[in-house]
Amino acid sequence: MIKSDIEDIMRWYYSSNTRLAVNIIQDIILIDCQVIIDRRNNVVTGKTFILDQLAKHYQGQQIIVVATDGEDLQFSGWDNFLKWCCATLSIPHNTITYVTHPNHTIDQDLQVNQLVVDLGIFRSANRHLPIIQKDLSQAKFIGYTIGRFTMPRMRLAYELDKAFANDSYCEFSEVITNDNDNLCTWEYFADNYTEELEWFKTKQFVPQHLDWHAGLWEYSLKQYDQIWNRYCIEVVVETNSLTNYFFTEKTARCLASGKPFVLFSGRNSLKNLQKMGFHTYEYVIDESYDTALHPYQRAQMMVQALMDLYQSSNREDQIKELYHIANENVKLFKEYYE
Repeated sequence: MIKSDIEDIMRWYYSSNTRLAVNIIQDIILIDCQVIIDRRNNVVTGKTFILDQLAKHYQGQQIIVVATDGEDLQFSGWDNFLKWCCATLSIPHNTITYVTHPNHTIDQDLQVNQLVVDLGIFRSANRHLPIIQKDLSQAKFIGYTIGRFTMPRMRLAYELDKAFANDSYCEFSEVITNDNDNLCTWEYFADNYTEELEWFKTKQFVPQHLDWHAGLWEYSLKQYDQIWNRYCIEVVVETNSLTNYFFTEKTARCLASGKPFVLFSGRNSLKNLQKMGFHTYEYVIDESYDTALHPYQRAQMMVQALMDLYQSSNREDQIKELYHIANENVKLFKEYYE
């Protein structure tokens, strides 16, 4: 199957009213990983359903696996599951095409085809960002906004607040309760986080300036001018703390607007941004946190890197250098978009 054919199928699929986990389209089977991989818990759901559909419908068709919304196909176990399906149902690997984002690494044992598509949400920052009247005269040292709850995000917010309680800006949209839909197993872990939960319950977060209830990523771009001046350095808390290739509007709005940032994402995420042509801030901020093996360690190292800058006798000049680098990224983002 040639690239143009797959692109035509993808255009049809994204414009259709019905999006299923498994789509039987004439001589093609399209599997949408957004439906079957839970990004909150990084697991593949409905494996028996997928197997049943393949067992019933597979008769030598081409298979398209769509993973364009940050799904981690290796960590979630999808690659291993698909290899097992191929062996069980005699599906040749070379009849399978993965549709993924740039920098997405595929298991080497899966000799599949790959079609790389643009980071659509990432690129959209250029369309949705408003004009920002910049004035940092009243800005806090750091700032971060957190929507959907995950444990790594709460961990980072907790550690940052301990370090910069009086010089940070934070919006956290969700209230943590035992019946929270995002925390189906929360009751089994609550006793392990008594200190963090007590902090969260008593923390007075700033009034919200982003419309979290809209549930649309566009709003974090369209309303970014309301928070841009409230802090000097943004702590970008990306969608997935285990994936290093999926960049969203959270990172893009910093690049497109000239806001310096540190990036809490998967290991070597900053290196991937550099491969895409952007500058990071390694000459001012210790970015060794990017190499940390796991999110807990990454949070500790990131907080220490920010603390080193915060306590520097040359902090004002260093922040000016951060903004010089950030302004270079604005130019690079426009080039990337075009």
